[in-house]
Amino acid sequence: MARQNLPPSQPIHEAAALHRAGRLAEAVEGYRKILKKNPHEPDALHLLGVALMQQGDPREGLVWVTKALKVRDDFPDAHANAALIAERLGDLKLAEYHAGKAVEHRPNVATYTALGRLLAAQGRSEEALAALRTGHELHPNDIEGYVSYARGLRVTDDLRTMLAVAEAGLRLVPDHPTLKLLAAEAYFGLGQFSAGWPAYRYRFQSLENRIPAKAYTLPAWQGEDLTQRTLLIWAEQGPGDEIMYANMYADAIARTKCCVIQCSARLAPVIKRSFPTAMIFDRDLTPDELAKIDVQTPAASLGEWLRASRESFPTTAGYLKADAELTEKLRAKYLADNKEHLLIGIAWRSTNTNGAAEKSLNVLEWGPILKVPGATFVNLQYGDTAAERDNASRGFGAPIIHDPSIDPLKDMDSYAAQVAAMDLVVSSSNTAVHVAGALGIPTVCMLPLSLDQGRRWYWLADENRTPWYPSVRLLRQTEPGQWLDVIRDAGFAVLETTRASRDDLATYYRSMIAGFAAMKRPRDAEAVCEHMARDPVLAAEAYLNIAELRRRALDADGVFAACEKSIAANPRDWTAYNVKGTTLADLHRFDEAISVFKQALEHNPRSHMLHTNLGRAFHCLGRNAEALHHHSLALDCVPPEKPNAVDAITLNYAVALNDSGKAGQALELLNGLVDRKPDHADAHYNRSLILLAQQNWQEGWREFGWRLKRQNAPVYYKYFPNIKPWSGEPLAGKKILIWTEQGIGDEILAATMIPDLLAVARKVVILCSGRLIPLFRRSFPGVEAEELKAPVPQIAMAPDFDYQMPMWDLGLAFRRTAEDFPVRPQILAADAPHTAALRKRYASVRPGNLLVGISWASPINQEMGWLKASQLHSWQPILEVPGVTFVNLQYGDQRPVLARIRDILGVEILNDEAIDPLKDMDSYSAQVAAMDLVISTSNTLVHTAGALGIPTWVLLASGRGQIWYWLTERPDSPWYSSVRLIRQDIPGDWTQPIARCAHDLQRLIQEKKRTGTS
Repeated sequence: MARQNLPPSQPIHEAAALHRAGRLAEAVEGYRKILKKNPHEPDALHLLGVALMQQGDPREGLVWVTKALKVRDDFPDAHANAALIAERLGDLKLAEYHAGKAVEHRPNVATYTALGRLLAAQGRSEEALAALRTGHELHPNDIEGYVSYARGLRVTDDLRTMLAVAEAGLRLVPDHPTLKLLAAEAYFGLGQFSAGWPAYRYRFQSLENRIPAKAYTLPAWQGEDLTQRTLLIWAEQGPGDEIMYANMYADAIARTKCCVIQCSARLAPVIKRSFPTAMIFDRDLTPDELAKIDVQTPAASLGEWLRASRESFPTTAGYLKADAELTEKLRAKYLADNKEHLLIGIAWRSTNTNGAAEKSLNVLEWGPILKVPGATFVNLQYGDTAAERDNASRGFGAPIIHDPSIDPLKDMDSYAAQVAAMDLVVSSSNTAVHVAGALGIPTVCMLPLSLDQGRRWYWLADENRTPWYPSVRLLRQTEPGQWLDVIRDAGFAVLETTRASRDDLATYYRSMIAGFAAMKRPRDAEAVCEHMARDPVLAAEAYLNIAELRRRALDADGVFAACEKSIAANPRDWTAYNVKGTTLADLHRFDEAISVFKQALEHNPRSHMLHTNLGRAFHCLGRNAEALHHHSLALDCVPPEKPNAVDAITLNYAVALNDSGKAGQALELLNGLVDRKPDHADAHYNRSLILLAQQNWQEGWREFGWRLKRQNAPVYYKYFPNIKPWSGEPLAGKKILIWTEQGIGDEILAATMIPDLLAVARKVVILCSGRLIPLFRRSFPGVEAEELKAPVPQIAMAPDFDYQMPMWDLGLAFRRTAEDFPVRPQILAADAPHTAALRKRYASVRPGNLLVGISWASPINQEMGWLKASQLHSWQPILEVPGVTFVNLQYGDQRPVLARIRDILGVEILNDEAIDPLKDMDSYSAQVAAMDLVISTSNTLVHTAGALGIPTWVLLASGRGQIWYWLTERPDSPWYSSVRLIRQDIPGDWTQPIARCAHDLQRLIQEKKRTGTS
């Protein structure tokens, strides 16, 4: 605990002396006495808190340290100790705050180190490293700064920088043991063994090494000739390390006259069997025994003389020998019920070592391993694993054999025989890997990300093999704490060893793909597909799965690439063509989609799926006859045992019939679908569109309510759980909350019914698009309009609302018959001064001309906006009418289009770049109100102009581009008295409506000249 230098006052000095002597109770009493006389003495408050924490009461300690900081915030020792106490209590955010304050008031290596440690504990490794680097750079002569920064680099695994920092520190303090060990880790990780071993000598001097050196008074072997000498090798560190260093025993024995190996008692039997020419001791040697020995070495130090490079390691797998008879006995026992299976030994956690938690895995996530077919799994994990094994076995349907006769914590020789009985071992980084690797058993070792997170230096930095064990394959984390992709790859390794049938393998792959997709891990699912594609028979299916994954990710190029691979693997598989065609259709590349669907039909001419997809593509192009043909074929081909497919095809067929002008037949199909499926929301909704277009208002509105039950419908009832939804009750005298739905154009159209509601309701609150708020507030005095967004505006949370309703439900309340549509010249009111200013400016360009606002596209409507749209150059007959000043009212950047019209036709269309309807609808409404006439295809402009009472001519598409609220055949609109409808005669052909519009515009200009009116 950091403590500030204390002032010389006698009472605090005495209490602090007791504190330093470890007499905490007396120190506490002394601090309390001081605080009775002076309750705001910061040193006493601070040190009392520290002492209480040291007595085992960190919460109370933090209270008193916090009191000290309230008296004096610029108290770095108190902040540092508050950080330590908060960290002990598990409050890392509070600890980080105090550590930051300590840095602020005393920016030294110690405070930056504490801050870096806390940031690292929260997984913020880059910030942690920045703090450690700053502390080091501010104090380049403080050796602890080098230690902290180099140790911090273990988190990011930047071994080259770590080595540079350690070497720089060693130039200041050449024998610093911790820096030597950090340098050794970096050297080893980079494969620089000859430099690593000399630095590794300092392991016994470092406080980080918990195993002391042997006290044998023998000379250390320094690599000299041993042919006439006796060498003692003594074991060090844990059992895994002891096994690994035994990699060098055979080489050492070959160099000596006599080799003596002192090892742990558990390993003595297997060491004796493996190295029969050596003398083996499982205890410390006596003085008489030591007297016969010439030189000694700890086991790891053999590496300096025997493993100076990767090339000096043996390439043959295995140097330990298990009990062969016991191995065969165990193998026969484990395979008794499944002789054709492979034995897979598994272990998943580490204990009693630094980084054990980071090295350990949860076996309940091992589905990709335990579900591999053709494998029998054997528990090699030491300790009590019963609960984990039982849960994993039940969860994955994979029994895990547990042999209670073998306990590696007591009998390593039997454990070695058990491991030797395996065909493959899959394990986290623990003793099981060392035993398997030393025996030469094929092994998959799953490693944590970095040195700081439990990965040991001997696994090196970034390779998938280790020179210590040629039979071990390394799989490394890519993210700290994240093991699923490593487990996935371990499952592949197991899969590659099995002799399972192709059907079983296919089932495994499909299960893994579905599982990872359900977990929202598409990269893992795709990796499984790539592995599956290695089998030529399964490749087409594998690539098709990748295509589906890419389609969900909206990666069209990825879909196309995967489909091409699937087709190459099996050119006769129509499903890849179907996915490709569907993706093209999603991109509105309908002509290409149709071509691909037709290719698919060559391989499966009776596919109802292909016919319905073709029908939809033709329908989207407005080619209704072809659409109806394929929808009819789809109904003929669909098997009756697939009722959902029948319903989907029926719905598509009905929509196409309606857009072909065959509303009666469409209704028949929809009625039949509703009879079969009374809750089919899309069927009800499409039926409502036909009924409303036919002006069957009451039934149409009732059916229109089903729009809110469709998938992904914008439903906001849940935003206001305490307000009752309206269901037809009288609205007179009630307080009503209305919320908007669908697009801006529909919002304005539905708003034409707000005056009806205002005439009867006590209070109306509208939640609408933010762009419409100024316009609605001006147009509907008494209405409170706010934006519909989260969090919900406070005004909508009032407790006295009677009902809530979506805006379109006003139709059911106020537009139940044709007579309910009032003739209102104007519903919305634009900003009059702004309108006047704009009109004056536009009219001044060509005085005396008619101001005509134009719009020719509906780009925001992705589904069918292009069907409603025309190309501006096709408007030539309109644009060449003399006496007109045309004003661009089309939203979006239209400068390139307008420039082309100027170059091709010589027509200058005014373009006011100061007005953007996508941002400022109120200014746009003023611009629209400044017009004498508006000519447009069906889009937001039409609704704005109609609601403002501006004379408006609407060029309407027929076929799929038609919209229900323009009704059928009528030349006018009951919604807007100023709107005139000019309909296409032929779907997709704008020639006739444009010609009619140009003719009528010319007549209007002539009438204007004749009468002198505007």
